[in-house]
Amino acid sequence: MRTLSMFMLCSLLCLTNALSQEQTEQQPERRIDLFFHAGTAFPSDPSDFPDYWDMGFAFGGGVGYSFSEAFSLSGSIDYSMFPLDEEEFLKILAAFGVPPDASISGGGISIFTVMANAKAVFNSTPNSVTPYVTTGIGFFNMSLGDITVTYQGQSGTGEVNEARSAFSFIIGAGVEIPLGAPTLFIEGKYCLGFTEGDNTGFIPIRAGVKIRI
Repeated sequence: MRTLSMFMLCSLLCLTNALSQEQTEQQPERRIDLFFHAGTAFPSDPSDFPDYWDMGFAFGGGVGYSFSEAFSLSGSIDYSMFPLDEEEFLKILAAFGVPPDASISGGGISIFTVMANAKAVFNSTPNSVTPYVTTGIGFFNMSLGDITVTYQGQSGTGEVNEARSAFSFIIGAGVEIPLGAPTLFIEGKYCLGFTEGDNTGFIPIRAGVKIRI
């Protein structure tokens, strides 16, 4: 009887161990990534964009799904802000009688994008520095803020209220650097919005963190 009990106990232990191993093997690989980034952005197109607006800041984030170590898709939301170049804009206003020692506030350009992206990496070796290329398409919204001119204590505000929405396209490249659980990435992109009239382009350069969940 004691021998039979020991046999049953050993059988149960073996079965429990086998089931545990099977559950471990069947656990799905984590493939969902959350990412956040921030950096700077340079105005590019049309020519008056870099002529009259300065380098700005950019930040955003998104979620991605890795189909393999070499390819993934993601959705992202980004915001970029470009301040008005006061000195260059005053040169334009001088033709309308505005004194050169006046001051300007406002007039910044804000760009909001919602993109669907694809990314391919050149080195899929785990826990190694990984260069990659990326491209995407999506929605582009650009708005111009009101401009206030102040001279000798007197102010006047020009209400612009201009906003443009368009289809957009991005292309870029970067590198991922594993830091343990999170992954650091540094990337540069060219974003082009097919706005009415002239297309609007800018170049964001940013660093961020990707976390697999």
